[in-house]
Amino acid sequence: MENFHDPINVVLCGAALVSLVIGVIQHGIPDGLTEGLSIMIALVIIFVVNSANNYASERQLAKMIKQCVDKKIPVWRGSKDPVMISNDDLVVGDVFGFESGMKLPADGVMIEGKDVKCVEADLTGEPDEFIKVRLDESHLGDPGVSGVLLAKTLCVSGEGKAIVSSVGLNTASGSIDSSSASQEDTDL
Repeated sequence: MENFHDPINVVLCGAALVSLVIGVIQHGIPDGLTEGLSIMIALVIIFVVNSANNYASERQLAKMIKQCVDKKIPVWRGSKDPVMISNDDLVVGDVFGFESGMKLPADGVMIEGKDVKCVEADLTGEPDEFIKVRLDESHLGDPGVSGVLLAKTLCVSGEGKAIVSSVGLNTASGSIDSSSASQEDTDL
């Protein structure tokens, strides 16, 4: 039905109907249907191709979203070897690994890392890179340097480990999402 939201398709439908009526009046039933039916066949082809493209795009998007949501990350739970678990299975106190190109799955405190920079654009809207350091490094008062990692931020360089401090709606991004949803509910 989204094909009817396109004004060109609506105009073509109207042109097909007008052409059918005028053709039948001027030339009779078999000969007068040629132009109108040609336009309708073209519209059917357009609708089928558009619908197939939309369906394929929606399936690809759903697949990409599922991959993002179901991403497995390394977690150390009292052992030297990591266990690969889903983002959704993280709990407070877990130690998780992260690397460049990864969106962080939870809020946490960096305990190990090298050359780590994160972009918090999903939270702040600003594309600035923030340097992240281990918890035991002292950079007090140095703006843009912190050991705190926030969920949904993008690690743009480096790799490391962090202890989960909050998950789900308790994260900074979860608080923002829930307050945005409650604001939308009050606007309705």
